[in-house]
Parts: sequence; C-alpha cells; structure tokens
Amino acid sequence: METNHQTKAASLKNTWLKHCDKSVFITNAYDKKLESLDKKLEVVVYNNSIDTYENLWQKTKFAFSLAFDHYYTINKRKGFDWFLKADDDTFILVENLKMYLKMKNENKNYYFGCKMNYKNKSIPNGYMSGGAGYVLSRGSLKKLVTEGFRNKIKCNKVLYGFEDAEMGSCLGKLNIFPSYINGRKDIIPFFPSKNLILYIFDISNNRTHDLLKKHLYDIPQKKGLQSLPRYPISLHYISPDNMYKLNYLFYKTKVNDSI
Repeated sequence: METNHQTKAASLKNTWLKHCDKSVFITNAYDKKLESLDKKLEVVVYNNSIDTYENLWQKTKFAFSLAFDHYYTINKRKGFDWFLKADDDTFILVENLKMYLKMKNENKNYYFGCKMNYKNKSIPNGYMSGGAGYVLSRGSLKKLVTEGFRNKIKCNKVLYGFEDAEMGSCLGKLNIFPSYINGRKDIIPFFPSKNLILYIFDISNNRTHDLLKKHLYDIPQKKGLQSLPRYPISLHYISPDNMYKLNYLFYKTKVNDSI
C-alpha cells in the first residue's frame, strides 16, 4: 500500500530485492522511487480503491496473472522459471532459495513454502503460509492461471478469503499440492511466525510454541533450535529497521575461521 512505500517497501528495495532477477511491487499507487533504473524492480498498480487485507486474495490472483501474462514468456522467448510471492514484512535469502531450486525441474508442478494446516485439515493437503512466502514453478503458474483463475468453476467462487489458504485450495483442485523444498519435514526453511529472535528465546527456554502445535501441517520431529535450518530461506514479521539489520548480518559480516 502507498502508506508503506517509504518504509516497508523501501526497505525491501534496499535489501534482499537486489538479489532477485526480477521483482514487481503490486500496490495501490505508482511510485517511481520504488523502481530501479534497470527495470529489474518495477511497480504495478492494482485497483487503488480495494487494496486492503480483506481483498488480498483478489490482489494475489491479479499478481500471478500478471506474472503469467508478462513474465512466463518475454518477447516470445521462455521467461522466468520460478515465481515467488512475499509480503512486505518478509525477508528472503534469495541465494539460499536458488540453491534449493537449482536441481528442480521448473516445468513440473511445484508449490514450495511452509506447509500449514487449515481448520483441522479442511484443505486436505494443506497450504503454504503467505507470510513466509511461497514459490511456484512455471509449470504450476501456467496451470494455476489458465485452468484455475480463468475457470469460473474451480477457483473463482470465493472472493474474500485468506489468501494463502485460498491459494492452497485452488492449487489442490488442480492436483498441485504443497511439497517440502528440502525434502524434509523436520526443518523449517520458510519461517512463518513471530520474530525469529523471540522464537529462539521461547524454544531456548522450553516454551511451547503454538504455531508448531496448531498450524504446521507436519509437526517437526526435531525440537527447538534443531528444527531451524542451516540454510534458511525466509523470515516473517520483519520490521523495516530489522530488514537492514538482517541484510548487514547476512551480507556484510564475515566470521574469521582461519584461527
């Protein structure tokens, strides 16, 4: 939203979005300051009268349809292989994400993220947390848009729902189901919950974390710090100030291991 352009959006532009091959802000007002000179980062305006949390599912459908129409093919040539949706309070370690995706076939139907359980598994195969960010292969994107969004029966009955749950439901109807990017249920590379520092404090003090009990589709067998990955992909609920701090810690610092 326009009210977040110079805070949240700017912090993304100045940190992890620099590591993406292409990025698009979907927002309710054009802002040239958010774009990059090389056009690797662009701004696209979504309906400025209904850019609200309650309308996030419609906005998400708009975003993925835009991705398919403009970036699936570019100048009649193959476009991008993978498509990431992230919120403006999500920090992504792009290099780690690319590492996991490197050996995957982008033409197959993949749907990666943090697998969640919705209302006692009323979405039988689960869905990926929107806050942690999720990734679709080009194979999944094509099927989602052409057979899902542009089909009046499969994915257009719900107008106002939880965006991430609706995405999981829609993809499920297309036989595209959540899968673990690292092939493991016991490690959480896409972290969906509270500030990671607070989470580590809680588990270090043997406090039960409700997210693990109530919302994850598969409860990790490893506990506490052992459930956190060596190569994390995303962190959620990150303030603009903390975006810059994380960027410094991940990309600017070094540990001397020669001693």
